[in-house]
Amino acid sequence: MNAHVRFNLSRFAFGASGASNELWTGSVRLAGSEPQDEFRLVKWHLLARARANPPPAPRNAQVILVTSARPNEGKTYVARNLVASLALDGHSEVTLIDANFNNPGLPSASLMGSYHKGLLDVLAGDHVDVKSTFLDSNRPNVHLLPGGKPRSNVSEMLNSDRMHNLLRQLTSGGAEHLVVIDAGGVLANSEAAILAQYCGHILFVAAESQTRKPDVESSLQLLDQLAWPIDGDGFSFILNKLPA
Repeated sequence: MNAHVRFNLSRFAFGASGASNELWTGSVRLAGSEPQDEFRLVKWHLLARARANPPPAPRNAQVILVTSARPNEGKTYVARNLVASLALDGHSEVTLIDANFNNPGLPSASLMGSYHKGLLDVLAGDHVDVKSTFLDSNRPNVHLLPGGKPRSNVSEMLNSDRMHNLLRQLTSGGAEHLVVIDAGGVLANSEAAILAQYCGHILFVAAESQTRKPDVESSLQLLDQLAWPIDGDGFSFILNKLPA
């Protein structure tokens, strides 16, 4: 494996106040105020890498996977703030996909208790148009796709032509149409590694003084075996929860 790019994020840095740059769905705030400068660095790095070294098919240069070794290491925080940063210039159209089915980051159920239609409903072939499943967003250029109704065959649904075609559909509008996938931990189940095969870049989140080195090594081996050979063009570390 080649050397990987490393970014450091502070534990409590949400940026300065300013409601115009927040990301909301309904009454739920997903990202607070203006994303910190580190997320701009991550964004520019990802866009530059995708344009300079586009990955081979079926990997999509416009799709970014955010994952980690285990839960509670900051994946959702990173994914949301990356989406907000990508959307700031107003030229990009960004879709955030919640593929962390065991611990959803986007609202998964209505007040009546029924599941929001989402990714798994689209992949199940229930004649659901993906645009009809988007949650409301306060940013017109941000689309929020929840996980959908739980199924027993999630791995098979993700490892399918339908998943590949859906990502191609969401990025078909041009280079500024991007997808960020908020996935579960690599060691928690196989879903993140399955999704990695479609993604032009992986952001691997590790939490300071929490993530164990053997877990990182096991995760990288699994990704390397199941999804793709990991190299410096398509993989970056995010070191999260650093002291403020």
